[in-house]
Amino acid sequence: MESIKWLFYKLLVKFIGQAQVTTPIYPAIEQSGKKDYFWFFCSTIGELNGCKPLITEMSRHGQLVLLTDRDCYQQAFQKQFPDAIVIEIQGWQGEAKELLKNLFPTEFVLCEIPCLPNDAPCRLSYDFLRTLKNANVRVSAVNGWLYEYDPSCRQDSIERKLFTKDYLQCFDIMMVQNESVRDKLIAAGQSANKLHVTGNMKFDAVKNIELSFKDTDSEQLVKSISNQNRPVILAGSMSDKAEYEMILNAFCEYKKSYTDAMIVMTPRHPEKKEQIEQLQALIKERELTGICRSEIEHELPVNLDVLVLNTFGELQGMYYACDIAYIGKNHNVLEPLAFGKPVVIMEGWESTYPSFPVYEICIAADLLFELDDESQLANQFEQLTKLDSKEFSNKISSKLQSLGTALEKNVVLLSS
Repeated sequence: MESIKWLFYKLLVKFIGQAQVTTPIYPAIEQSGKKDYFWFFCSTIGELNGCKPLITEMSRHGQLVLLTDRDCYQQAFQKQFPDAIVIEIQGWQGEAKELLKNLFPTEFVLCEIPCLPNDAPCRLSYDFLRTLKNANVRVSAVNGWLYEYDPSCRQDSIERKLFTKDYLQCFDIMMVQNESVRDKLIAAGQSANKLHVTGNMKFDAVKNIELSFKDTDSEQLVKSISNQNRPVILAGSMSDKAEYEMILNAFCEYKKSYTDAMIVMTPRHPEKKEQIEQLQALIKERELTGICRSEIEHELPVNLDVLVLNTFGELQGMYYACDIAYIGKNHNVLEPLAFGKPVVIMEGWESTYPSFPVYEICIAADLLFELDDESQLANQFEQLTKLDSKEFSNKISSKLQSLGTALEKNVVLLSS
């Protein structure tokens, strides 16, 4: 039955003109019969970071091959894994077969998404998995999660309708984040004995986080902030003018009690000039002294109120330097927690975002300070400033350690 559907699909895709037929030119890869190749599909840097503990573990046993469906992550992937072979897969028919010629893998591992055909904003075709399965490659999924997005085009819609169960049956084993994902995959046609709930590996990824800097200027700036004996608030992943105003209003109220306080403000898209200009205007309206990160080299100006982080690659250092972190809705709360910082958020997170499972676990573990009214924000900053920072940091560290158990479970299952 599957072979008939597959023939029909290929003819249909060819007819509607959406089949990719141009063969891309891959970088020259030295063939070696002695190496075990481990393929990891990571659509974006988020999936790479989330599954990094397992990728690191597997890389010790063979040659790492990182596959992505995006054309912008070569440098970022290579920076974290300098010895890896990084390949952008483009979705053309026969692509997996071409890669198998020189890089036949011991294991193919899908990191997080897509656990169902075209379920997420990335693409790993059924053709790709089907080719691996027919070549007797072991196919696994780790940290599995579902976006539950609709197909983005007609071809994806057809592929999902015809091959959802077949797609799932390509996997020999699937490790997923929670029971909800497991139940939905069973309902979609996966065998229950192939599914294992192992937790969220993102908690393993931050258990022993190491501070790194993109350059010496960045390191000196972080040290400059850390060495100042005054409260530092960081507002990360802010989305729009309304959020800028909310944070600045709360900060102004907070400064009535802590007159020497400083805030680092990080827009979600610092590359957008209009957002930075909008934020600068709001700072000026409130008669605060502000400067953009791109305008300074090493040390901060004296008595600065607001530092606008309009650069990339420096947010981790700011988490380390701050005393309190505010994180915008639907973004990563784990990094500031990993540095032992109290994290404040506003309620209303979206269940369709990949940050949501982490948010749910952190709320259940009492790791976040969630507010339902922005008028409470300044008071929350004041209350957190009074905490014993060392005692609170140790409490966070202990809870994160207890939540980071997925890696060990995944390693055992992959080895079985």
